[in-house]
Amino acid sequence: MPFSFDQMIRALGAADPLSGRSPKTRRLATSLRRAIATGRARPGELLPSTRELARDHEVHRQTVMAALQTLAAEGWIEAEPRRGYRVSAVSPDAYLRAKGEVAERPPTGFVWRAARHAGMDVLPEARVSLANAGPDARLFPVDELRACYALALRDRTRRSLEAVDVEGHPRLVRALATYLRRVRGIAGRAVTITLGAQDALHSLAELLVSPGDRVAVECPGYPPAWEAFRLAGAELVPVPVDQHGLSVDALERITRDKPLRALYTTPLHQFPTTVTLTRERREALLRITARARIMVIEDDYDHEYHYAAAPAAPLAAYPGAGHVVYVGTLAKALFPSARVGFVAAEESLVARLSRLRRASLRACDGLAQLALAHWIDDGALERHLRRTRKVYARRRDAMVEALREFVVARGLGSFATPTGGLAIWLGLLGSDASAVAREALRRGVLVIPEASLQLRAGEDSHLRLGFASLTEAEARASLRVMRDALVTVSTSASKRRPR
Repeated sequence: MPFSFDQMIRALGAADPLSGRSPKTRRLATSLRRAIATGRARPGELLPSTRELARDHEVHRQTVMAALQTLAAEGWIEAEPRRGYRVSAVSPDAYLRAKGEVAERPPTGFVWRAARHAGMDVLPEARVSLANAGPDARLFPVDELRACYALALRDRTRRSLEAVDVEGHPRLVRALATYLRRVRGIAGRAVTITLGAQDALHSLAELLVSPGDRVAVECPGYPPAWEAFRLAGAELVPVPVDQHGLSVDALERITRDKPLRALYTTPLHQFPTTVTLTRERREALLRITARARIMVIEDDYDHEYHYAAAPAAPLAAYPGAGHVVYVGTLAKALFPSARVGFVAAEESLVARLSRLRRASLRACDGLAQLALAHWIDDGALERHLRRTRKVYARRRDAMVEALREFVVARGLGSFATPTGGLAIWLGLLGSDASAVAREALRRGVLVIPEASLQLRAGEDSHLRLGFASLTEAEARASLRVMRDALVTVSTSASKRRPR
């Protein structure tokens, strides 16, 4: 059973509008039914055992059996002797969904049509999350930003309270353009502000992609970006990643097959492997995409955090990179809820992007953007980054030490120490990553398995572990729990192997 399915039914169960006023059987049946209706549970997929479902949802096995029998009677699942239940090859609403008709009928009686893609689910709740590769909000200098808000409000004409166009407050646009030129070597491009990197990716997908267009993505890769392109109707084409980054040889073969509209890439700290694309491959990537007229969307993931040397220059800073659209966010530098992203690209593209975004966002938060501009202009952003780099370097080192003690020394896994970014890509030896993730979640720790980061069913031998948001002590305690989960899964797997 893929981890994503288990994760998804937990999320759906937690968000069930019937929760709290319906029997447990109905709530569980609703969660499973919705999982199948949205396509998250694939036809023919074997459901977890009744024992697993009862344990994970904290209900009696009889409750699980009643829910499964209800779904079987409705035609959603089929009983398989001595195996359990499988998702039916043709679900009751498959015909309607294939026509884009009714997806669900909520209790209100209203009906809506199915979207082109089911979208994304929330991650399940856990006591501790190692899935979070974001910053630690406890480190942010709140008093500094409060002073900048006060400064922004001193304008007696109240101009700071007026609506600001979606392109962003001019002062913040200038501050970011200056920062990108000085720190990342990006010059001669127009800059526009977005509500985070995901908003930028969604808007770019709407602007650049038509239904049926092929978009190449790294695999394993970043699912939120995939969802943005899927919602625009793209056909996603996986490009493998190795220890040197995206395979440009594979990319070139793909371009010979059928035309590609765009390539989405995270070349600095590749998500999720953290590897950096080599200079030779960067130059080859730019040659291939320019020759084939492929738009490159570069997500400069975790560019703020590097611990050994200066980070590699972004693709957008190379000569002849006019077909590269640069995407970034300040959330990693500030705090997780900071919804400030940006796009740097050729001026006409940015103008078209702004026109598109005005259809859904007439104005942005001018006061917040002006306060942030004051903070950046004062040099506070770079001071904060210098401080947090030191903290995160210590936390990385602490996690490296704990993993060597808990995992590597026991022969359970291996990893390469990342030179930048906020996560570690842990390879498991002889254990299924999704099984480890499920066991860790049962113990209260959330981790991300490789299977949920693959475009298609394939490798599931790695876990992505974020280290920035936890103190050294918190991370060590969480890794001790993960070690116990790993030992449990490894022991169980060895018992099942034929002698």
